[in-house]
Amino acid sequence: MLTNYEQHLYEIMDKTQNELKQVVDENNSLKTRNQELQEERDKFRDYWFEYSAKASKLEKQIQDLLEKGEEQGVAAPSSSNDLTDTLKEVI
Repeated sequence: MLTNYEQHLYEIMDKTQNELKQVVDENNSLKTRNQELQEERDKFRDYWFEYSAKASKLEKQIQDLLEKGEEQGVAAPSSSNDLTDTLKEVI
């Protein structure tokens, strides 16, 4: 038979063990979420690098075309508004 003191100790140990399990479960959940967020961050970083490189390539192509047009004496639109107005007229 357990004394009151021993029974009290077992109750405290059980309560402490349950609290520890909850903390461990929460920690595992946070680790999993952290891993998911790192993977998502890496995905968006790769996406940003890929499309940043594509944008740079397109800017270079546009610059080359503009320079080529200037060499051939072709006037380039002065702004995107001019280009938009021209396209509206064509349509």
